Amino acid sequence: MPVIGSDAAGIPYLVRQGENGLVVTGDNTLELEKRLRELPGEPDLRRRIGSNRYEFAYKQLKEQVYIERFTEMIRRPSGAIE
Repeated sequence: MPVIGSDAAGIPYLVRQGENGLVVTGDNTLELEKRLRELPGEPDLRRRIGSNRYEFAYKQLKEQVYIERFTEMIRRPSGAIE
């Protein structure tokens, strides 16, 4: 199942337009409606985005990845994330 997110805060970092979801302007209800109506008629788009979304979440958002990145960050003298 694809996701549709707004362009607010960190959402575009997680939901990449056309790659693992669809991003709409936060206050544009017509754009949201267009995206919601588009998905049922585009099974290939749904499958591609849904598959990419799952892969992104599995590789980037699982607990073990978070722990590894957090540990790496606190081990750096500056604490900067590369």
